[in-house]
Amino acid sequence: MPICSGCSVELDDKRLFCKQCKGFYDLSCANILEKDFKKFTSEEKSCWICAFCKSKNRKGGDNTNTPVRSNSAPKLVEEDRSAHVTLRSRDRQRGLSGLPVPPPDQDVGHTGCVRMEELKDLIAKEIKENLYSSMFSIISTKLEPQLKTIREELADYSQAMKFFNDKFEEIVTKQSEYVDKVKTLEAENQFLRDHVEKINQRLKQIEDNARSTNIEIQCLPENRSENLITTVQQLGNVVKCPLNATDITYCSRVAKMNTESNRPRNVVVKLSSPLQRDTLLAACIKFNKNNLNDKLNTSHLGIAIEKKTPIYICEHLSPETKSLHAAARLRARELNYKFVWVRKNKVFMRKTEASDFVHIRNIDFLSKLT
Repeated sequence: MPICSGCSVELDDKRLFCKQCKGFYDLSCANILEKDFKKFTSEEKSCWICAFCKSKNRKGGDNTNTPVRSNSAPKLVEEDRSAHVTLRSRDRQRGLSGLPVPPPDQDVGHTGCVRMEELKDLIAKEIKENLYSSMFSIISTKLEPQLKTIREELADYSQAMKFFNDKFEEIVTKQSEYVDKVKTLEAENQFLRDHVEKINQRLKQIEDNARSTNIEIQCLPENRSENLITTVQQLGNVVKCPLNATDITYCSRVAKMNTESNRPRNVVVKLSSPLQRDTLLAACIKFNKNNLNDKLNTSHLGIAIEKKTPIYICEHLSPETKSLHAAARLRARELNYKFVWVRKNKVFMRKTEASDFVHIRNIDFLSKLT
């Protein structure tokens, strides 16, 4: 298909051929109506010349004698006249005084039509001159107040962020100081814990030494007219460990740990030496082993009551050791341990006669026992 020399579009049957420049043109570029084109004969179509080629053809005759020029006026030089006439003719034929004149060696196709590149340049120029100015006017009148408000708000936000940043830096600095203080306090606390643990161990040792000569008699019935020293001597005679009055340095009942208990108050007896204490305890244990059906009770001590009541002789334990001993007895029932005893204020457990004993140091150790 041929291409239009004016608008570079493929042509259909409705086209004209310039016999001079040998170019094809559609009806719009040829500036011909469709109804006029239908009236063209074949001879007229074959002799048709485009407007640009017509403008290049010189008109016949001399044009020096014009109404605005007298016959006596000197004739223009051929080059000057042709130059002036050519420029005016181009401007008039194109119909747009603002369009640039193409150079003589450039084939512009035909007059009366605008090329795509020139149209683009015109649109860009209009946009630059009119649209940009209108947009600038709208921005200046409509958006400038809003932009001013936004700038003020941004300035306020900037000040607020600076304030928060300063506060944050202050908090970070104080936090670093507090972390150092906490580390120092933790180290001091650990030191104090270790020191307190050592002091507790020393106090426990001192307390154990202070109780090393004491025995405790439990479940001994109370009587207003009782003589505890005589009762202790009677106990020594029963278990075949005689005691003199000088062997007993202190004897008294102590307050109950549980005030709601119906059991009588315990009796604490302080003997003259740890050896004598251990001898009396061993004698009581031997007596109970030899008399399994009639262990030590109130009848052996000459206490007249309706029902015989068992009497227990043990070491005088500290409150912590007593609590540990009670917890060990409960744990022994759960784990089927057969033996639980106290020796020199220490708690021991043994599962069977053939197994090794276990020293119960504290409640945590007891909970881990299996």
